[in-house]
Order: sequence, then structure tokens, then C-alpha cells
Amino acid sequence: MSYKKSLAKFFKNYIKLLVNEDYKLKVDLTYSYSTKSEKVSRKWIRNLKEYLKSKDVRLEGIYVNELNKSYELHNHCLFWVDCNESYAKSLIFNYWKKIGSLKIDTYNKDLNYTDYIVKHLNVNESNTYELIELL
Repeated sequence: MSYKKSLAKFFKNYIKLLVNEDYKLKVDLTYSYSTKSEKVSRKWIRNLKEYLKSKDVRLEGIYVNELNKSYELHNHCLFWVDCNESYAKSLIFNYWKKIGSLKIDTYNKDLNYTDYIVKHLNVNESNTYELIELL
């Protein structure tokens, strides 16, 4: 099995091992300003986690940093939250709209989004991933 296939399998199983449930949200995040630093995205996603925590919402999951063709960073995320999806979507949207744009969908395990988000990992130094619990 290739590295990326193994990583996609790990991503798919990770949340089930952590919280005994599947992901709830598939989220794509962009930034209003051009950024190439994964440290910047890490800071904003950590702040999102803290914001949700202040609203008594636990956030777990993974996110991937990816540079687009213009070398601007964006993130693909798989999130699990311990609350109603609509409430979580509203909180995430209200927080992120000050930082950039986002797309939030309900996670569908049958669409193999984990295969999609690993396709550009390790193509360059900025295309990395992180576990939300480590933030």
C-alpha cells in the first residue's frame, strides 16, 4: 500500500479511534490575504478550536495545508464536533468569515474525501497535515 493510501486510511479511521464516531463536517478554508506559511494556518485553526471551546464545543479531527497553483495556502479539514451540526456550522462560519472564505458540508464517508485531501501531501514543504488534538 502506498504512503498516501495508508495515510488516507489512517485519516478515515483516526476519528473513530479517538471519539468512537465518524467525522461530521468537511470544511475547506481560505484566507483573505495571501499566505504561504503553515504556521499562520496553524494559528488560525488553533484559534478556531479555542473559540469553539469557549462556546462549549469540542473540536477534533485533521486538517491539511495545501498550496494552490498561485502558491497561496488553503486548508482541507475533516472535523468532528460534540454538538448539533447546524450549530457548529454557524459558529465556524461566523468565526472564519473574518479571516477568509469557507465551504462547510456534512461529511459523507462514501465520497472518500480522505483520498482527495492526501493527494498533494509532501509535494512541497508546505503541504502537510496536523491533528486537531495536537493544537
